[in-house]
Amino acid sequence: MIGFMVLAPHPLWIRWKNLAKCVYGFGVGSLVYSSYLYLRENHSVALDQRRRIWTLMELAAFSIVIAFVTAAAYLPIRVTAPLVFGAVVLVYAFDAGPISRLLAAPLPALLGVLSYSIYMVHPFLEYRIMKPFALAIGKVTGWQVFTEVLSPAGKTVQMFGRTAWQGDLLSVLMLALLVIISWGTFRFIEDPARRRVRARFGLSQLSLSKAADCHRSEGRRC
Repeated sequence: MIGFMVLAPHPLWIRWKNLAKCVYGFGVGSLVYSSYLYLRENHSVALDQRRRIWTLMELAAFSIVIAFVTAAAYLPIRVTAPLVFGAVVLVYAFDAGPISRLLAAPLPALLGVLSYSIYMVHPFLEYRIMKPFALAIGKVTGWQVFTEVLSPAGKTVQMFGRTAWQGDLLSVLMLALLVIISWGTFRFIEDPARRRVRARFGLSQLSLSKAADCHRSEGRRC
């Protein structure tokens, strides 16, 4: 991460930043998963006995996510996002607090199953469907569908809607559409591809409902 920050203005960094960010993110993810396995295998009893601490940690992690997403979206500190969210994932991976129990409900579990499709689809939906559609509506009707606002970093960015409630309504609409499209990509692309890979290597198959059940049970029912 320090290397990324030092090389930020360098042409090499500008050219290869997306690949570097991928390596950085996957590296943090591997470290988090290894830490989770180590703690679960070597300190499971101690972890289970500290429910109050886990409650405080989950509440703190939730607060950190809200604060980070709100304040760091347009600031250089966003380069620390994999570290911040990696720590949050590690806290919630143990399912030891009240927020984890809420996230184990069917709807959050389903969103967890669809999360990779959501991750892959959301930029396409935002920049290739929602934004062109909004621009087309603006040209046909003469409405101004975007509002230019000043970000915390001092840059002008375009936001959907002319008022806060319009922006919120469009955001809810986009999120609903995103989940629907992601279900389709999971059902017809991601899941079939996973099934072929599992069949190729002799692994058990995992349906959408079974995947959600697996997610809720920390892998014990897979």
